[in-house]
Amino acid sequence: MRIIIYNDLIFGGGTETLLRIFTDFFLKKGNDITIVASPEDPEDFKKAFPMGVHCIRGRLPKKKNNNNKILSGCYFLKRKAYRALTILRIKAKKFDVAISMIEGHNMKEVASLRAQKKLVWIQCDYENFHNRDWYKKVYSSREEEIECMRCYDKIVCVSETAKAGLIETVGDTGNLCVRYNPIDWRKIRELSEENCAFSKNLSRKLIVAVGRLFPDKNYKCLLAACDLLKNELDFELWIVGDGPQKGELAEYISSNNLTNVKLLGFQANPFPIIKQADIFVSSSISESYGLSVQEALILGVPVVAVKCSGIVESLNPEFGVLVDNSSEELSKAIRELLSNPDELDAYRSFIKNNYSLNSLFDDRMESIYQLLEE
Repeated sequence: MRIIIYNDLIFGGGTETLLRIFTDFFLKKGNDITIVASPEDPEDFKKAFPMGVHCIRGRLPKKKNNNNKILSGCYFLKRKAYRALTILRIKAKKFDVAISMIEGHNMKEVASLRAQKKLVWIQCDYENFHNRDWYKKVYSSREEEIECMRCYDKIVCVSETAKAGLIETVGDTGNLCVRYNPIDWRKIRELSEENCAFSKNLSRKLIVAVGRLFPDKNYKCLLAACDLLKNELDFELWIVGDGPQKGELAEYISSNNLTNVKLLGFQANPFPIIKQADIFVSSSISESYGLSVQEALILGVPVVAVKCSGIVESLNPEFGVLVDNSSEELSKAIRELLSNPDELDAYRSFIKNNYSLNSLFDDRMESIYQLLEE
């Protein structure tokens, strides 16, 4: 099959991880794969995908801090021309399967491609996503959005939560299905054994959080919780990820003298870091599934998570603690675990003996591939 897959980034979060998993699996099945994405650095394509994958840069990056209006205007026109020519180039080709990994403008563009089968993945809390100002500009009306969705053979929601949110926000388009994200647990465990640039201080407990530095991840709540605990417990918090809130979070850390908190930035392999953690924390207020939480469990790390619909659906509470969205509740749960080593060990033991790996990858991936073959 000739398969084309659209996404914005190559590296970033759970969607990008899924993109790379899909690409490797589809390639091993003997398919011809084309990736359309818009990384700032085109070298990301080479880092992410094996030889044989066709890569198209969908958009040129925006140039920042350019005070020359003439040069800025010329570059703006260059971006527009590049984008238009790229779209024409892609639309001239025929594909057996076209996939949009995300909603919004990618979903709209893939709907217009020449392909025998079209699939789109819903990997967000749709109601939350739908209310963002930029998203409201993608479609002129709710009717246009529904018409776009009906161009797809299947709209694949990564959880029942994601499906329910889409139905509540847009309506049932009649082509919805649920497929949980495949998680390559063997690869995760293998990568967790690699050398790590960051080493845990064995005399201090370690909390790790992973995700883009974005408002939905609710990191300010996590930092406020750590502020409440800094004079009570000897611990460190490492936050893995990059994003638009980096400067804001760094300022919060500095102004509140949170010397035990480190922003580690984006890490291509976060698993040796997660593996060192005593607790993995998810402070997110919007998750359709919560991939990073499952990755922590694969490595045997107990979880403290803020309640949101996707996490509540996917996290067995016997593997960790679910809390309401407040710094007080988050700090209380962290304090309880870090102050009681026996309780922490009990969670680790229960995860080791009861967290099932068997269905995480092979069964889920084959179920997804069947959607392409039907």
